[in-house]
Amino acid sequence: MLKHNAFFFLFSLIFALVIFGLQNFFGFQDIFIVKFWLMFVFVAGVTWGAINACLFGINSGGSNTSFIILCANTIKLLFCMFFALFYLQTYNVNPFYFVVCFFSVYLLFTAFEIYTLLLNLRHLNKKLKTRN
Repeated sequence: MLKHNAFFFLFSLIFALVIFGLQNFFGFQDIFIVKFWLMFVFVAGVTWGAINACLFGINSGGSNTSFIILCANTIKLLFCMFFALFYLQTYNVNPFYFVVCFFSVYLLFTAFEIYTLLLNLRHLNKKLKTRN
């Protein structure tokens, strides 16, 4: 699990550096919304929690693995939706820029989460095939 956390933080750092470069060096600061980094940290934190919950479910095995993965992803989705609702009620932003910023961050972290889960489930599947 430590290896996956290190990969997650490395992915987050590279993603943050790319965004920082776009904001400050390439002149895309108008596209990014107010308090963008708050949104980035929130989505990263919720995704980190979901990945750890899913990995815990995979490592514990049993019949509850799929239930744990589904619950972690549902809770992540609900937290992100509530955050988006709260953010839009608190700050006055351009809706198009908000959609672009929010979904780019959300979808990239979700893609990393799915990749991590598929990687772990593939290794679990190989272990189960070698036992039989």
